[in-house]
Amino acid sequence: MIKGVIIDWNGVCTSEPWRNIVLRDIEAKTGIPAGDVELCYKKFIQDYFIDKITGKQFIKKLIKELGRDDYKDFNYLINKQADVSWDVLNLILGLKESGYVTAVFSDSFNEAYENYNKEIGGMDKYFGTNIFLSHQEKTHKNDERFYKKMVDVLGLPTEQLVFIDDWPENFDSAKKLGIDCIKFKNYEDLLQELKTRGVNIIIPKEL
Repeated sequence: MIKGVIIDWNGVCTSEPWRNIVLRDIEAKTGIPAGDVELCYKKFIQDYFIDKITGKQFIKKLIKELGRDDYKDFNYLINKQADVSWDVLNLILGLKESGYVTAVFSDSFNEAYENYNKEIGGMDKYFGTNIFLSHQEKTHKNDERFYKKMVDVLGLPTEQLVFIDDWPENFDSAKKLGIDCIKFKNYEDLLQELKTRGVNIIIPKEL
């Protein structure tokens, strides 16, 4: 029986991952294929996620790796975020009102957290104190120790938890601990996946 629902932020609670915005904008402005940009993006993004480098340092490293010196022209990307998926947030409120424990567990960075936290009126409204973000914990989402810490805080057996993420590559550590996983496709599919697992949700009025 599922009693706790763990949710990734980027790409689940937002319309798309920040990565997509970065790749798309840089390709549009430089003509460099998104695939080549992504290879460079992956070299530095983990350090940004654990707060080892700042947003401006990340952008500088990325753009210079692409063979360009106009990195300052791309600093705007630090605060360019995807739209909030209000239907998913409404679903999370429904889960809370229905008695389920909710938690956000995500690779993130400080600028995104501050921007979204302000926009939605505080993540605690949806997740209480169960906010587990890589830039605050200084570790990556795939670190099994990070999962174990979250599970300890939630205080539920792993077989009573389900983790929702848009990237199945992030499921390895969760599955090792016995946490069920759902690949996020869209709101309607998520609702059905939860119902299939016996999760009964009282959906509140739209936000």
